[in-house]
Order: sequence, then C-alpha cells, then structure tokens
Amino acid sequence: SLKDVIEILTAHMNAVIFQPQSGPANIYILGSLEAEGLFFDYAWVSSMTSDFLPGKIQMPLFIPPKTSIEYCLPKTSFTLISKESEVTLDNLLNLSSSLIISYSKTSNSRDELPSPYLDFEDYPNFIGHETLPKEMELLDDFIAPELDNFEIKRGVATLQDQISCSFKGFVSRLNIQEFNEPQIGLSRLEQGSLVHKILENFFNAIPSSSDLKKLPEDKLQEEINKHINSAIQLISQSNFKSIEKERLIKIVNEYIKLEKNREYFQVIKTESESKVDVNGLQFSTRIDRMDKMKDGTNLIIDYKTGQNVSLSQLTGDPLDQAQLPIYAITNPVAGIAFATVNSKDCQFKAITKNKFDLPLSQQAIKRMPVWNEQVSEWELELNSASQKFQEGVAEVLPTSNACDYCDYDLLCRFEKSSNN
Repeated sequence: SLKDVIEILTAHMNAVIFQPQSGPANIYILGSLEAEGLFFDYAWVSSMTSDFLPGKIQMPLFIPPKTSIEYCLPKTSFTLISKESEVTLDNLLNLSSSLIISYSKTSNSRDELPSPYLDFEDYPNFIGHETLPKEMELLDDFIAPELDNFEIKRGVATLQDQISCSFKGFVSRLNIQEFNEPQIGLSRLEQGSLVHKILENFFNAIPSSSDLKKLPEDKLQEEINKHINSAIQLISQSNFKSIEKERLIKIVNEYIKLEKNREYFQVIKTESESKVDVNGLQFSTRIDRMDKMKDGTNLIIDYKTGQNVSLSQLTGDPLDQAQLPIYAITNPVAGIAFATVNSKDCQFKAITKNKFDLPLSQQAIKRMPVWNEQVSEWELELNSASQKFQEGVAEVLPTSNACDYCDYDLLCRFEKSSNN
C-alpha cells in the first residue's frame, strides 16, 4: 500500500548518515551541488567530462519511465538534461573571477571525452629527462643545519626527544602540533591536570607538615572536598563528573596520608616556572612543587598520575624522564622525587642527598644512588644532548621505547625500513 511505501522510504532516509558539517576553512573541496551559489577568490573545477555535463539519462528504478518523463523527474529526458546542464554550467562559471576548468583524458584506463559545452586547450604530455628511471643514490644525511636561536620552546621535551632519538629531537624544530584522539569521558591528560590543580590549591592552603598534622580529620575532609569541587568546575559539562569526583576523593586522601608520614616539609613553590640554561640552550621549565626540608635544603616533587613510573626512568642509560634532572643540574636543590598519585599506588620514588628526607622503604633507601654522583651523570648526558641538538645531529637511532608514542614515523620511516 502507499502507506507502507511511505513508511519504508522514511525509514530508509532516516538511516542515512551524513558527514558532520565542517567549520570555516581556507580551502574547500566540494561537489558541484554543494558549490553552486558560492563565490571564492580562486576556484578549480575538475572532471568536466561529458559523463558529468551533460551526463546520461538516468531513469529511477521504481518509477515507470512514462511517469518519470511526464512529471519531469531530473535526468529522465534529453530536454531536461540540457536545461539542467545550462543551469549547472552557469553556476560553476560564476564560482570565481579566477577560474580553472579541467578534465582528465583517461580514468581507470578508459578514455574520457570533454564536456561539449566548453572548448579545452590541448597541452602536450611532457616527459622530462628527470622523470626517467635513475639508479638509487643513498645519502647519509643525518646532520641538519646548526641552531641559530638558542632560546627554544618545549625545551624539556626537546632534550628528552634528542636523548631518545636524535631525529625526533630534530623534528621538534618544525613545531608540529600533535592531535589528541577523541575519546569517551575524561582523557588521561585531563585527569592528571585535575590532580595537579587539586594538590596545588591544597598545599597553598596547608603549606607545611605541622599544619597538615594538626588539622582535624573533619577539617581535612572539608579542605579536600573544597579543592576537588573547585577543580571539577574547570572541566566541561560531563556526565562523568560524579564518577571522577569519587575517584579523586579516594586517591587524594591516600596521597595526603603519605604526606602525613613525612617528618618535616615546608612548601615554598607550587606550579612554578623558571628559565634554565643547559649548555647554552635556554628554555622555560615548570615544577609541580618545591619543599624546604629540615636542614634548609630544597626538594623538587613531580606528581605522576600514571602507573608506569619507576626510579629507573631517572637513573637509566639513556635518561627516560629529563624534567627533574634538568632542574637539578640548573638549580640549588638536594633531591628530586616522583610522587605517584593514582588508585593503585601512592608513594615517593626519589633520589635525595639525605636519604631519610622522605618515607621510603629500606630497600629503596639501599638502592638509591649517591646524589652528587647522579647529578654529575645527568650533567654529562644533558649537556651532550643539548650540544647535539644545537649541532643538528639527527640520526634515526631510537632507543628501545622511543617509537612507542611517536607520531613521526612517516618522516623517519624507521618501522617500515626495519620491517623490510
């Protein structure tokens, strides 16, 4: 019945998924129907073949030809096609005052004819000498031009990249922005930023071990909840807010218990930025927190919300986490520490001059490197990385894990070449 046909047709139309409309752009790639009525500074109309204009008669599959012609359905007669072609051509010719129209002579090994509505100029098919086959020539080109500006952005990441893979360090000169993949809920980066903000505000309000220890439990919970609620407001509206709040209450409480076990600390900086100079290379670095210890020395703390955190990232060869070592060799400090803050693990992983500054296990204290010796090793490695970056050393020799989260494989072709 007609009702059934309408219902089936409606259901079919509702099932069609359209691509979301894109925002403003400098360059548009459009179909002819989308482009009609628009105006551009420059326009190029391609594929202007006879198949496109005037095109061919196309009878609807489920409507009788006689009915189609009687009701003047598009492309059902030569008369209609001719009228439609004139309208389409007129619209396309008015796209821009600077217009190029072209067609491909062949498509999928089939010869194409130009639209009869236009006269096309013939261009010779040049086969230049440079396009002829050549013997492959290998160039060992791993030295880029030397750096002429010694003040850089993203200095910590740049030196870390130079250590992990010289080519990756060199690519940082291009200032390529990485794009985060969309995902459901809060990203790891957003979750980490929330924890950092909460702890920053908390320790600005409760800046010492004595203040923390004398705070009653009910007041402590009020303080924690206040800073969690404040941080949660910074994220966009999301149904995940309540779930995230529960998670934050749990892990922040666990971390504050860890801080309570410290003998003494006085917070003197939170989320602080400073300029550093590593062997002539100048850039800004940011620390999560600086504490003054009982003996008057300073300790740097870096909050880590991920779960793959180990002390070997600071002591390995090559260095796997450069931020704290960079600060340690350029500032008067007597210790650095990762503070892991996640649902599975809240603890300090540190290298300090005084091995008893933090609540560490006996095994961790026993394995801790000697502070002055470790700082000397960091200086050698970081100064070398800085020198290589300035000299343009760009060898594709990644360390074992350097390619895991690298977006530059299309530039270096390391994985492809190693697979071959």
